[in-house]
This record gives sequence, structure tokens and C-alpha cells, in this order.
Amino acid sequence: MKGKKSDPRNRDYTVGYGRPPRRSQFPPGKSGNPKGRPKGSKSLRSIVEGVANLKVNVREGTRDRKVNVLQAGLLRLAERVVSGDPKAFATLFGLVVQHQPEQIDEIDSAKISTEDEELLRDFFARKIRAKRGK
Repeated sequence: MKGKKSDPRNRDYTVGYGRPPRRSQFPPGKSGNPKGRPKGSKSLRSIVEGVANLKVNVREGTRDRKVNVLQAGLLRLAERVVSGDPKAFATLFGLVVQHQPEQIDEIDSAKISTEDEELLRDFFARKIRAKRGK
């Protein structure tokens, strides 16, 4: 599909997708956003980093400890795993696989009993059936 010829002085320029007419383009040296980003405004990335690095108090036993929000969230996730929450385990296991795959390689399959292996097979089979059912 050929575009229209817009400027008789410049016959080799074809107007089309991503090629606006010359008369509506910004002239050289000019910008479509002359003032630019206001000073002091933060990007989403810097806001997320700031929130994740906020310090909060966490009680461990009888003592308080200051940790950042990200660490506090991971500690809470670990507590839920220990209490037996399967979704929390799947989330934490996914994080470990994604960020520390070398730890997964260190697991010796000979140390897993046949009973545990059957439990894992059953667990993953139910997960697969649940995903297919959705």
C-alpha cells in the first residue's frame, strides 16, 4: 500500500505509518516536550525502590530488629511456609528457583524417601489438574 505524496518539493518522501507529513513534523532543534520532565519528579522504579528499602521494626522472639520492607515480607512468607501454607511454599520455592538455581542443584535426590517422592508427585499432579480445570 503506497502512501500519499505530501510535498511536491520532496517527491521521494512517502507519507505513511510512522512517517508524518513534513509540515507537521517538529522543526530541527525543537522538541515536542520543550520543558521536559519536571525536576524532582520520581520515576516508578525509584518509588518502588524507596518503598522496598523503608525500615520497619520486626519482633523476633523477645527482641526487635529493624529490617527493610522487602526483608520483612520475605520473613512473613517464611513464617507462612513453616506453618504449612502450600501457596506460600510454592511462592517461596519459585523465588528460590528464579534467584538461586544453584541451591536447587545441590539437593541430593537420593536423600528423598519414596514416601516423600510420592507426596510430591501427588501434589504436582493435583496442581496440574487444577490448572487445566481453570
